[in-house]
Amino acid sequence: MQDRMKAIHLLTGGLVLALAGCGPLLGCGQGPVAKSEVDRSDTKPLTLRLRAAPGDAYTYSLKVKMQPVDRDGSLDWTAFWDEKATKVEGETITWDVRFYDVKVTATGVMSGAERQLMQMDGLRVPLTYNSLGHSMDEEGPSGATANVTLPESPVKPGDSWESKMEANNTEVRIQYTFIRRLQHEGKNAVLIEGVLPEGQVAKSVRPGQFILDEANGKILKATAEYEFSSPAKLRMSYEIEQVK
Repeated sequence: MQDRMKAIHLLTGGLVLALAGCGPLLGCGQGPVAKSEVDRSDTKPLTLRLRAAPGDAYTYSLKVKMQPVDRDGSLDWTAFWDEKATKVEGETITWDVRFYDVKVTATGVMSGAERQLMQMDGLRVPLTYNSLGHSMDEEGPSGATANVTLPESPVKPGDSWESKMEANNTEVRIQYTFIRRLQHEGKNAVLIEGVLPEGQVAKSVRPGQFILDEANGKILKATAEYEFSSPAKLRMSYEIEQVK
C-alpha cells in the first residue's frame, strides 16, 4: 500500500501535471489561446470509448520541459512507461503501469526537483479506468495514464465537452473539442484539443493536442504548453507519444 500511495502521489504531480496542465496549486492565469481549424465538412457522429482486451499492451515516452520566465534555471524530464491490460470487466479496465528509464536534469532555481521525480523510476502500480477514461481507484487521479476523458454521447467535429478531475486536492477543469479525423502512422485517428478554461490554476499557452486511436481511444501522441503564474512565472511544455 505504501508503494501504491507513493506512486499515486507521483502520478498526481507528474502525469496529471502533463495531461491536465495542473499539479500543485500554482496560481491562476488567463489569456487567449489559438485553436485549430475544425473540419466542419465531417458531420458523421463518433462514439469514443477506451477499449481493451486482457493482454493489450502499450509503451509511451514522456518529455517535459519546465522553465521559469523571470529566473534562471530549467528542468528537463524524460521517462517511459508500459501499460498492460490485466483485467477487463464490463466497462472497466485495469492496467498494470510500470515506469522506467526516468531521467531528470534540473538547474538554477529548479535544482532539487529531480529527487522526487527520480523516485518514479521502477515504480509499478495497477490503475483502473472506465470506458470514458475516468479513474475507478478511490485514491487515484483521473487521467493519470495516457487517457483523455471521453464524451458520454457521440460527437462530431466542432462538438465540445468538459471534464473535471482532482489533482492534489484541487479541482481541475479541461474543455475538449473534437477537431477532425485523420490518419496517424497508418491508423484511423481523431484530433482532440484540450484547453484550460479561464480562472484556473494555469493558462494554456498552446492548446493540448491529443491524437487518439479511433478504434480504442488510446492516445497516440499529445503535446501542449502551459504557463503558471505563482509563486513564480513558469512555462511547461510536454510531449507524450505511443512508441509501441
